[in-house]
Amino acid sequence: MLSKIKHEIKTGKLRKEISDSPFVKRFFGVFILDVLAKGSMFLFLPLYLRLMTKEEFGTFSYLLFVIMNIAYFIKLGMDTAQAKLYYDYEGVERNKLLFNINLLTIVVFILLYGGLILSGFDLFIFEKIGVEQDLYTSVRWFVVIYVFAFIQQIMLQSYLVADNKASKFQVYNLVKVLAMSIGAVLVLYFFASNKISNRLLVESVSAVLVFAPLTAYFIRQMKPVIDRQMLLKSIHIGLPMLGSVFVGFVYSFVDKYYLQKAHGFGDVAVYSLAIFLTTPVNLIFSSFNLLWFSKFFQEKDAQRNYRQTKKVYLIMLAAFSVLFVGLWVAVILAVKFQLIDASYQPVAILLPFIFYYKVLESLSNLYTNFLVQGEQTKLIFRITMIVSGLAWLSFAWLIPVYGYLAAAIILFVMELFRTVCLVFFARKIVFGSSKVSLHQNGGLA
Repeated sequence: MLSKIKHEIKTGKLRKEISDSPFVKRFFGVFILDVLAKGSMFLFLPLYLRLMTKEEFGTFSYLLFVIMNIAYFIKLGMDTAQAKLYYDYEGVERNKLLFNINLLTIVVFILLYGGLILSGFDLFIFEKIGVEQDLYTSVRWFVVIYVFAFIQQIMLQSYLVADNKASKFQVYNLVKVLAMSIGAVLVLYFFASNKISNRLLVESVSAVLVFAPLTAYFIRQMKPVIDRQMLLKSIHIGLPMLGSVFVGFVYSFVDKYYLQKAHGFGDVAVYSLAIFLTTPVNLIFSSFNLLWFSKFFQEKDAQRNYRQTKKVYLIMLAAFSVLFVGLWVAVILAVKFQLIDASYQPVAILLPFIFYYKVLESLSNLYTNFLVQGEQTKLIFRITMIVSGLAWLSFAWLIPVYGYLAAAIILFVMELFRTVCLVFFARKIVFGSSKVSLHQNGGLA
């Protein structure tokens, strides 16, 4: 496959194939909007680092990871079920599907989170994970709003991607990021106290308000009829995805828990900054996946899908490697010319491991699609549970001794193992036990 791609590059065939592809043209349309949205976050980063102390930045980043994990758990994989089942229905039945899935998501949010708040158990949980009770009490309701906004955004994105309206979501996302960032910087500049709670308030409310018109449009596409079979089918697809939620929990929270517990929120700030700097990986892949996801599930030839996926994987891996070199040099220069504080210099050491962990994590979704399409989400669950368990044990054992370097290396090694497993089972699903050559023509139509 590599030699085939090299030949296509030399002959100009690959360049022509890419430039003539309607899919690629749509990708760049969505990508530009995503660059504007997430690229603006980079522009505000130096301001955040100057307006917040290292401990404040670390604590705020820690809270965001907690919020993200709560939202991912409460949605119960319904975004995956919505995207998968959307193509199984048409017309009114499709409208009913949207209503049932989102009704279930809202009910779960109210029951689970409402139960935590009413019982006061959320206070106990946040205290146990290292958040001071006084701090959490001051941000408690902002956290609830932020969790709701996060779930709202995930379900909207899932629907609009499935309905080939990804660019509409990206426009609103751009407005949301700008509103959140400008508002947060102004609050941090003019109000010296309660910086963490003030930033959470501005960002959570901005997210809900900006997406309100798009949410209203989403609701109008629903037909309010409860269908038990649709609900059961959605749960059957969505629940096994909790395995992915668990691996996300381990990778995005457990490492930071042991880091703050053993070394403090200052080290969490350094580690979180290294993770934030890998945002371009998520930016590029999420823009690509907005279009690839619907294209993948509309293609009925599994072997053709596999050939295209393998080619895309190798091309994107090479492109990300070029991006890494530029990003690593930029970090060195930023520290040298004091654009960021010298105390963040260890970021340059962590970046290679965290960057390629992010690359593997993103690109593994290309092969996860085969398992979802084959309704083998339980297999994803088993793989992710095993990998997450190993990662958790490694974090608990090594982070207290070796700090954030151990955390970064563990992330990379475990994601590499998970990727190998996903590729193996994806190939097995597509080709079975037969020996099928992958060196066949497969374009980016």
